[in-house]
Amino acid sequence: MLKKGIMSTKDIIRKKGKRLLVPSIIFSILYYICFCNIKERGIAVCDIYDIISGFAHMWFLPMLFWCFIISNIVIKLNILSIKSIIILSIVFSILSIAPLPFQLSNSFHFLPFFLVGMFWGMGRIQSYKISKLQFLLVVILFLVSFVMLTLLNNYINSIRDDYPTYIKIIFSCLTNLNRLVYSGIGVLLVYHFMIAAKERGIKTNGFWIMLSECCFGVYLFQQFYLIYLYDYTSIAVVINYYWLPWICFLIALLLSLGSTLLIRQTSLGRKIL
Repeated sequence: MLKKGIMSTKDIIRKKGKRLLVPSIIFSILYYICFCNIKERGIAVCDIYDIISGFAHMWFLPMLFWCFIISNIVIKLNILSIKSIIILSIVFSILSIAPLPFQLSNSFHFLPFFLVGMFWGMGRIQSYKISKLQFLLVVILFLVSFVMLTLLNNYINSIRDDYPTYIKIIFSCLTNLNRLVYSGIGVLLVYHFMIAAKERGIKTNGFWIMLSECCFGVYLFQQFYLIYLYDYTSIAVVINYYWLPWICFLIALLLSLGSTLLIRQTSLGRKIL
């Protein structure tokens, strides 16, 4: 979007609709067919809404679609700066508590990070050298903030039912802002890690590029395989429960990667995945 200039909202809707909404609907339908026993229960209006909104793990795709739309509007308004991102992040975090349809609520939660990525992509955040001490401090800051703010959120959630509605709304805003803080520090940690990798001259070869192209498909397929392994096989009985999550994850990952590579051999598969 940035390399070719600012796209129109109409073009964004068309392009990202094909890339995100179409796979979301296709795989949501497949999920219903595979795991929701449609023959006995039929399809209700709420099921159609779930499919359009992104059922199960497909929720991520409509959410990402809205992130592209809203960020495109923000860029057109020419308000993308560090100050505006901080203000918008707070506003979006508060808005994310509202029960908005079609994954809009989730999109408001992730929009701050999306906007930072846009800000960086426009060249307004420059890379810089970091020392080992700086990297260590960010790691410590992330761990401390994650533990402390998570404990605070758990405490707030444990007492919120004892308060009136307006206090519950305030608590919800506070927990979302807490998540924004430690998630933001986590993004900073990843940013520092990538800078350190760049300074060491670590380069990606064709194999890693190929794997990155399969990430979208792996995300869509993996939940299918995990549910099948846990609910439709005896693997949970045979394998020790300490090892079970890791073994199921590895099996699902390999099967998802294989499925993605196979489907991407066709032109239609590459368009969907």
